[in-house]
Amino acid sequence: MIHPLTLLCAAPLLLASQEPQEPSKDEQPYPTTDQLLMRAFRPKHIDVHELYGVARKLIARDLLLLDEESQSTLRVSNLQLLGNSLLLYDLPGNLVRHYDLLAAMDAEAADTPVPTAERVVTQEYRPRYLSMRALSEVLSPFDSSRRDPSRRNIEYVRDRPVVVIHDTRPAVDEILAFLNRLDVPSPQVLLTCHLVVPGESSGDLPAELTEDLARLTGAGGFRRVAVGMVRTAVDSQSGVSIRLDAQQAGTYELQLELGPFDERTSTLSLVSCSLVSHDDGGTLFRTSTTLESGVYTVLGASGAEPLFVVLHGSPLAR
Repeated sequence: MIHPLTLLCAAPLLLASQEPQEPSKDEQPYPTTDQLLMRAFRPKHIDVHELYGVARKLIARDLLLLDEESQSTLRVSNLQLLGNSLLLYDLPGNLVRHYDLLAAMDAEAADTPVPTAERVVTQEYRPRYLSMRALSEVLSPFDSSRRDPSRRNIEYVRDRPVVVIHDTRPAVDEILAFLNRLDVPSPQVLLTCHLVVPGESSGDLPAELTEDLARLTGAGGFRRVAVGMVRTAVDSQSGVSIRLDAQQAGTYELQLELGPFDERTSTLSLVSCSLVSHDDGGTLFRTSTTLESGVYTVLGASGAEPLFVVLHGSPLAR
């Protein structure tokens, strides 16, 4: 069944928005006020303002009337909004057609089911691992106040780690499912750094590492002069540093800036790796690389007697 408001598109011949035209010599003269009739229509099933908006496009027009006393013309509208009713003022034939059209639209609306508004529910959410700042960022696409400031469906409780969601049940469930996927512990990795120099083998280095270094340098043996390790979240925003005390060889610090982590392959991108000497404050080298899980990665070497920096990463269970 067609909704009455669709008559706006279906009845173009009823549109009468043109300016009133002067009657030609062959046409009848201007109508007088005593030739017009007035009738009020009060809708029962359509909001009167909604019906008035449609009726203005379908039937509203200005009439030129002859004032018999002054013999001048008057311009009046054939449609007015009067309280809860529409007031029609027109020639009898037009009045009947316009009244019947309004009645038909009102009757049609009685048969059209009006969708009921979904009930709004309220749900609290307490973040487990995300900060409130991170939470506000990830919930930004769901915040209806960004589109309509008068409607706020997400509120952050001041001084407490609580988010209050006001929305329909399907919308709340969608937001909670999204948060449950994101609000999880960040993957952890154990980073171990070795400072290695050529020389008599100390026997405390993994065979795979000494074999790789031998292929790179041709040296027959290697010994470790310092080791340091740190456990960190792979999404650390503050950077990671490992202090390495090599005694006679000096004290160093490996400074790392972490990049994206691929959980599927356990591969960690290192945006920046810098070896800094504490003795003179200088940066011995800076590089970037990708750290594969369980693989000893030679980051670089420094000095006349090479000091090799080797990094190893192992993902940890959450």
